[in-house]
Amino acid sequence: QRHIFVDNSNIFISAQVLPDGTKDHTVRVSIPVLASLLNSGSSQPGDRVVSGSKPPSTSVIWEAWRRQGYNVKVGCRDPETRRESNVDDFLHAQIQECILSHGANTQNSTIVLVTGDGNANEGYSTFVRAARHALDRGFRLEVWSWRSSLSGALRGLVATHPEQARIVLLDQFRDRVTFNGTNWRTTTATTA
Repeated sequence: QRHIFVDNSNIFISAQVLPDGTKDHTVRVSIPVLASLLNSGSSQPGDRVVSGSKPPSTSVIWEAWRRQGYNVKVGCRDPETRRESNVDDFLHAQIQECILSHGANTQNSTIVLVTGDGNANEGYSTFVRAARHALDRGFRLEVWSWRSSLSGALRGLVATHPEQARIVLLDQFRDRVTFNGTNWRTTTATTA
């Protein structure tokens, strides 16, 4: 089984960083194409969870994920800091629940973590810790991320488990996964 956990904001925002380092706000991610890639021909679907925050008028994104069979959890952004609230924590909890629920039968189970986020989360739960728990309990691990957002912490975790874990860079699928949406502006990644 493939248990897939998607950090929507990380994947969508990171898709806008182009290979040359510029940022193009018109880039969007095709949810059906990405979901198909993440499934990788699995005949036994496992958990499918996506989480993100709700900017105004983007409910179409969440409906697209639901049509692909994903459980959707949408949080809010803090109006002052514009930071997401509890979005990552929800995904961490769902990964831990999956580990507990399927822990006795991990021989053919893979946790697919779709994010590059490896931050310390102010001392709370983290993607790295959740991924380490999965590896410790016998799950295989795939980290799907854009090269520009893949953290050193996730790279390091995968490097210490070469037989059990791998990184899949979304950059190799850029032409299939992304498309241009509404016309915004293009800026350098360092100023955005």
